[in-house]
Amino acid sequence: MTEPTLFPDLDKKSAALGAFGRAPAAAKRDPIPPGSDLKTHIPGRPPGPTPGRSAPVAGLCEPPPATTYEAQAAEWIEENPEAFEMFCLFALEAANRGRRFGAKALAERVRWECALKYDRNKGPKVNNNHVSTIARRLVDRYPHLDEYIEFRGASTSK
Repeated sequence: MTEPTLFPDLDKKSAALGAFGRAPAAAKRDPIPPGSDLKTHIPGRPPGPTPGRSAPVAGLCEPPPATTYEAQAAEWIEENPEAFEMFCLFALEAANRGRRFGAKALAERVRWECALKYDRNKGPKVNNNHVSTIARRLVDRYPHLDEYIEFRGASTSK
């Protein structure tokens, strides 16, 4: 007479799996049918979309069209003329005092002033990728600022 077990289904499963909880060699997975890929194939299920799920929407996860940092910065300047004027004002203020400064320091000051002036999350946001292009625009507008702002090699072609 056999003893009753607490988990009869588990005992059947472990007997079928064999040693170390692995399936015997003859019971390996189904081969992947032609027309399906490794990511979507589920053994025992025909290839195709999962029942009850819709197909992915085309274009939903595609990246936005590639633009350069210069183009993005030019768009930002058009959308935020007041913030760009702050860049101009603070750059001219530092130059009038005879002080050299970095574009990053200007950006931080503009961020600070915008944080004080606008309600939370309402003011313009200064993207670090645009700071060097904004500084170059400053020099285009005010050429004498060139001696006060130090420029490194531009990597704005991304």
